[in-house]
Amino acid sequence: MDRLVLELTEHEIVSNYEQLMHEISALRTQGIRIAIDDAGAGYSGLQQIVKLSPDIIKLDMSLTSNIDTNIVRKSLATALLQFANETKALIIAEGVETEGEFATLKLMSVDMVQGYLLGRPLKLKDALALCNK
Repeated sequence: MDRLVLELTEHEIVSNYEQLMHEISALRTQGIRIAIDDAGAGYSGLQQIVKLSPDIIKLDMSLTSNIDTNIVRKSLATALLQFANETKALIIAEGVETEGEFATLKLMSVDMVQGYLLGRPLKLKDALALCNK
């Protein structure tokens, strides 16, 4: 079970945090990790991140796009990185499409990146073929 990650998106409003926290607690006792997807793009923003204390925070493309040239995006991502470091969460930067974005995120010590710069989505059989090489 320790390889399972439940991704929660910021795009939906949570109406009952108490019930959600109860359910998440039960999942965590089984070894399931919690990820916040699209951080920085949704309704609840920092409130959801603070209340859920995720194991993984996935920075939305709206934050990573042009992060190398936009000080506001870089500053917010830096704050989320600091939060992640202090809470022992991982940061995954989504939507990395340029060398500049990649270099900046690397300098910021982001844990993981994903995006078209690194590879396009593949059919499962093609991805498995790459793994077997």
